[in-house]
Parts: sequence; C-alpha cells; structure tokens
Amino acid sequence: MPDSIEVDGGETTYVYVDGPMLNYYPRFYAVTAFDKGYPPGYGDVLASLETSPLSNYKRVTPSPSPEQYIGKNKVEVVPNPYRIDDDYAAMKWEDWEGAGWSEHTRRIDFINLPPECTIRIYSLNGDLVRTLEHNASTNTASGRAASAESWNLISRDVEAIVSGLYLFSVEEPNGRTQVGKFLILK
Repeated sequence: MPDSIEVDGGETTYVYVDGPMLNYYPRFYAVTAFDKGYPPGYGDVLASLETSPLSNYKRVTPSPSPEQYIGKNKVEVVPNPYRIDDDYAAMKWEDWEGAGWSEHTRRIDFINLPPECTIRIYSLNGDLVRTLEHNASTNTASGRAASAESWNLISRDVEAIVSGLYLFSVEEPNGRTQVGKFLILK
C-alpha cells in the first residue's frame, strides 16, 4: 500500500497521507465530493451537498507480502487473548460486512504466515480442534491479507469452541514448523 495518494485534478493535485498503518487492522476509505451551497444573505438559500461515503468506500487490510515473510516473522494470533466481552463487531473486526452477528462471525487471525502452510489447532489435552489450509495465491477474498488466515472459532465438529488455552502448529511444505498458543475468554 502506498504511503500517500495523489489525484491529478487538472491544475490542482490533492494528496492524502495516511500512516502509520498497523498490519492486519482493516481501514475503510471513501472519496466524496461536496459543495458549500449558498448561506443565508447571498440570495436563495441552498443547503450544502455531499456524496455519500457509503457509495464508494473500500476496505483495505494492510499486510506484508508473503515474500517479506521468508524466515523473518513469527506466526502470531490476533487478538490474543480473544475476549467475548470486547465488542469486536463495533471495531469492525467481526461482522465487517454488516451481515449481522452470529457465533459464526467470531474470528481470530493467524498472521505472518508463509505463502503456503497447514495450521492445526489443538486443545490443551492434545485433541485436534481444527485444521486450516493457507495458500496465499488462492486467498483472494476482498481486502484479505495474503499472509493471514482467519478462523471463526468453530471446531471441526461444527461447534463453538469453549474458553481456554489453545495450542497451534503451522507447518510449511518443506517441513519447517512453528508452534504457539492463544487464549479464548468467553
């Protein structure tokens, strides 16, 4: 993502610089047009007009490219801990599409992933809770980060997971493995 945006408006160039950007934290951008109208005392009163920011907004999730990963970044989980009492939907972390909240819209993200890997999530007892396949070349959903994979906190048995400490492993095709843990507080 560029550090600035330049728009050639004929003889005038408009620039907007947004930063610093946090990786994996979604941002929404919209360009709107407006006029000031005519205030009282200048003839007919005409209210100012502005186009709706909802008509052309774009969701952007900045992230490092998979090529930047190569042996540099440790895989992490965000948010960690995941707390049920935090309003992630209000922060646009969950339900950012506005489809309405459900148990299936909860999510955590595994970040700093290599371009291709298998993520396995385990309970502290060692039971396999879920397996996720990550492939940056097919992770093309709108606004998705190529080096991140989301999990909706639903087990492989299609049940909501319970509070607790979970372990995960990330295995690359070459056999390189990373392990970590995350906490779910419901």
